[in-house]
Amino acid sequence: MTRNLLLLLALGMGMGMGLAAPAPALGQELGSQCDLLSYRIISSRETALGSRVTWLGRPYLACPNGLRIRADSAVVYEQTGRNELIGNVRFDTPERELRARNADYFERDGRLFAWGDVFLRELERGTEVRGDTLLYLEAGPQRPEDNLTVYGGRPQAVLRPDPATAEEPEGEPYLVVANRLRFEGERFFWGDGQVELERGELRASSDSLAFDQEGGELILMRGARVDRGEVMASGELLNLAIREERLESVRARQDGRIETAEFTLTGDDVQVSLDEEENVRTVSSMGVEGGARATLFSEEVRLEGNSIQITEAEEGVRVIRSTGQARGETVRTDETPVDPESGILDRDWIEGDEVVARFVEVPPLERQEGVGDEPQYRLSTLEATGNARTLYRSPPERNDQPADAPGAPMPEEPVAEEPDVTEPVLAEPIEETPEVPDDGEPEEGAEALREAWAISYVLADRIVVHMLEGEVDRLETEGNVRGIQLEPDRRTPATQTPTPRDDGGTP
Repeated sequence: MTRNLLLLLALGMGMGMGLAAPAPALGQELGSQCDLLSYRIISSRETALGSRVTWLGRPYLACPNGLRIRADSAVVYEQTGRNELIGNVRFDTPERELRARNADYFERDGRLFAWGDVFLRELERGTEVRGDTLLYLEAGPQRPEDNLTVYGGRPQAVLRPDPATAEEPEGEPYLVVANRLRFEGERFFWGDGQVELERGELRASSDSLAFDQEGGELILMRGARVDRGEVMASGELLNLAIREERLESVRARQDGRIETAEFTLTGDDVQVSLDEEENVRTVSSMGVEGGARATLFSEEVRLEGNSIQITEAEEGVRVIRSTGQARGETVRTDETPVDPESGILDRDWIEGDEVVARFVEVPPLERQEGVGDEPQYRLSTLEATGNARTLYRSPPERNDQPADAPGAPMPEEPVAEEPDVTEPVLAEPIEETPEVPDDGEPEEGAEALREAWAISYVLADRIVVHMLEGEVDRLETEGNVRGIQLEPDRRTPATQTPTPRDDGGTP
């Protein structure tokens, strides 16, 4: 907005206006810079000593700066400096146009109040604002910039990039709808009350919005949410950095959450940066000291810590680093539900002061179909340093392998010896094999016992877990290594005979 748009000096010329005076001479007689080009009726009446009210029918005024003013009628109040425009009000300049049913201009404090189907458009950018009521305040000693507020009837604004700085003159505009819209000069824009924003694939909502159009920073506050392609962010405070019409980063704070096609991050301060194609490049997540923790979920691993960072993939490897009481868990690919009270270990985990997960790029021939052309990654290793410890399972087919066999899930360094436990004395089996139902299915529970996994618990200064198809393949350990391995009893219930009592009975 500029002062030229609302330069209504022509309406301040009503004092001393004569009915018989020819229209072109009116502006000169009143000392105005504008000419009253046409009118239907002019009347003027002195209401008090030195005070006059003037009525004009269908006035059309032209000013040297290119301003044109039209209305069905106008009333000029000399004493208060109020200029009232009634019906089909239009302001036109080479830069902007304003439409409304009615408008009041207060010359002394540079204030314009317009209402009724208000429409304002900036011709160079194509920026548009619509609403029920408009309040405009000219820049002055108390206001370094013009201020514009539009409210009533859920006003909306179409914000377009500055052609002088935009990479593409026809770049995507922002459509903003809210209960109240506010502008300060050409740079700052606010939306208040049930804000909704759209721009191409970008969708955003919040209770309020602040937009630095020149700096390219968009801030969403209270109950904020953003959806942009494969990126979804939510939190009480969202910051979007927009450079040269490209979304550069998204930051979610205060119960922040960011979801992408590959992972989900939560924390008090979560941030994702995007490359030139607006694909995810790096991610960071911070928790709250003594409170909420940062968490990352993916299809293969869940990481938790005080801070999590994902670096840009280099040479086919993507690294996720969790620090501060860090923990990583593998994610079960088997959807079979597990009773949490059953005591069955259904996932592997690793902990330490820092946990680093490395993902390698999947070869093209092994990629999943129907998920686009973007690189796909699979979990390769989990590394813990500083008070490192891990609890992991070994598949049945590898339980009987020696510790030094290739791929055996045992630490490369010796673990502490297990305490000597006397094997129980077992009686002869009651039956060689359990009875098999007619349908060929094994007795309930027998198959689960046969396929039970071995469990290993290892502590060391540094532990590296090598993964293969989502399961632990082998371990590397360094410094102060100790641990224990538990082998399952894979005998079926029918082959397990309780130890006889001293009296010859069965316990």
